[in-house]
Amino acid sequence: MVCLTLGTGIGGGVITDGKLLRGATGGAAELGHVAVELEGELCPCGRRGCLEAYSSGSALLRYAKNQLARLPAGTASVLAGHPSLTGAVIFDAAASGDSLARDIVERFCRYLAKGLVSFQLAFDPECFVLGGGVSSVGELLLEGIRRALPEQDRHIRLLLASLGNDAGLIGAALLARDSL
Repeated sequence: MVCLTLGTGIGGGVITDGKLLRGATGGAAELGHVAVELEGELCPCGRRGCLEAYSSGSALLRYAKNQLARLPAGTASVLAGHPSLTGAVIFDAAASGDSLARDIVERFCRYLAKGLVSFQLAFDPECFVLGGGVSSVGELLLEGIRRALPEQDRHIRLLLASLGNDAGLIGAALLARDSL
């Protein structure tokens, strides 16, 4: 399986034969830094075009704020008057038919789908598990990704992580246990 945590950034892990894939130096699967747009948006890592620059929670909010700043006067959008913009607010507004929010969510999911297709081709996992703060929007996220996937990749199995905010802590404990 491939797991992605969609939060401030994008974390990732690849599990094969029940074990975490590790590279030559102990790390591996910097999935958030796979390029989805060469010479694209600047990523916090210093590279350009990383998945994290397009489909992290930070990227979603940054793009929404940029779009709101460019909105012509008088344009109707639930997002324009919202006191606290979050991923959930943006996804809910998109589901309710707000065209600006729908455009933002479609862009977010389109880039995430690009990354997933690349990971599908590289790892051929049984499934993808999505966690992190952005995944709290649940089925809205999965539906958006499914719509963005090319027809030949609609078979990709998407699941939501079930451990919530404790996933990192549990994973670190299991990793420590396994290294003993």
